[in-house]
Amino acid sequence: MQKDLAATNSYRHIFRVALPMSVAILIPQLSILANTMFLGNYNATNGLVEGKEALSVAGVAGIYYLIYAMVCFGLASGLLMLMSRHAGKNDAKEVGSIFSAGTQLGLLVVLVLLIFSFCFSNYFFDFTIQNPVVKDLSKEYIAIRIWGLPFLYLSHLGNMLYIAVDKTKYMLYGTVMQTIVNIVFDYFLIFGNGFFPELGVEGAAIASVLGEFVFFLIVFGIIIYNNHFKYLDINLFKLAKQSDLWVYTKKSSPLMLQYFISIGAWEVFFLFIEHIGERELGASQIIRSVYGIMGILIWALSNTTNSLVSNLYGQKAYDLILPLIKKITTISFTYTAIVTLIIFSFSDYFLQFYSADAEILRLAKPSLCVVLSASLIFSFSTIYFNALLGLGDTKRSLVYETSTIVIYLLFCFFVIEGMKPALWVAWCSEYVYWTLMLVISAYYLHSKKWVPKSIT
Repeated sequence: MQKDLAATNSYRHIFRVALPMSVAILIPQLSILANTMFLGNYNATNGLVEGKEALSVAGVAGIYYLIYAMVCFGLASGLLMLMSRHAGKNDAKEVGSIFSAGTQLGLLVVLVLLIFSFCFSNYFFDFTIQNPVVKDLSKEYIAIRIWGLPFLYLSHLGNMLYIAVDKTKYMLYGTVMQTIVNIVFDYFLIFGNGFFPELGVEGAAIASVLGEFVFFLIVFGIIIYNNHFKYLDINLFKLAKQSDLWVYTKKSSPLMLQYFISIGAWEVFFLFIEHIGERELGASQIIRSVYGIMGILIWALSNTTNSLVSNLYGQKAYDLILPLIKKITTISFTYTAIVTLIIFSFSDYFLQFYSADAEILRLAKPSLCVVLSASLIFSFSTIYFNALLGLGDTKRSLVYETSTIVIYLLFCFFVIEGMKPALWVAWCSEYVYWTLMLVISAYYLHSKKWVPKSIT
């Protein structure tokens, strides 16, 4: 059954792709929110671990795992761009072929990352973390958490296929079950409720891995057994051509490196915060979760931008791309402004859900205000940057990301590590990052240098 896979730049098409995706992003954020709340209110019965230390582990070790996850997401995003490009040409068989090869390529990448983690992680935490309790707990956490990586990558790739062929509604099923499993096992394994042992941060890691495993089963079950995907002729067990794997790797590797650099820089930020104090780090973990709320629709719109821009480019509908970006940024900014106003108005109630530690809450409030205002810039810059990704110029996007990160890290080193300022000053680094990213990406896109010369 052949389907028309060509996209349009209408508001209707944007919402049709983005809204199911945003709900699919919202649901896992509930498990992250619950995880942060559980750990923030956790105090070990043996008295060895307090909530501020558990939150610190969620910050440092959680971001460390996110580095590996985002390398995989970079590969999946590169494959999304390629699948969307062929969807724009209505080449369904090639979309299925890219997805099939992507599963094999991704598992090879995951294997390398697993080996790297087993060899490197303990040394990393020994070298970077000063608090001995947080250091030991981070090692225990990542030793378990890293096993979710293959399931997370395959789930990401499956979701990218949904986006490429305009079936984002199917993203909901996996994310709903992942969230339910994660929250339920968080409750039982962190605190030792019911017949379960009290495992603290290790329990949080186990719950996350179980959630990702269930996520993978549902995503791939839909792709394999649902008739809506039969026309793609997906064959997961047919060995991909080495030449194809090389092309996909070459196209996706700048994105993988880019996400590694980007999230790695955030890990450096959190390590510098840890050097200021564990309560500052605990407060920062709370602030980090705010991005999960602010980013629900923004991230969905970002992936929508990547896919639709690539699709339109595949159609050679170059004149529709900038109007598309304008429509998406309008939606993104409006959403962000509304959510910012709501969270700011109820910030005291919002923060109290996370922790009962008055000092952590005192540190978090001014930082929250900084992040909320920076999110307004974020609502533009991430759309423009993903539009750049959709054009397929991954080398340029890597150069832009690297340049921005260098300036961001210089700010972090001299201001945070060097001056040890108030926490809200440290979070002003978000202004630096998102403003630079917006200026660079928007300038290039509006210059129209990306339009083929034969057209211009």
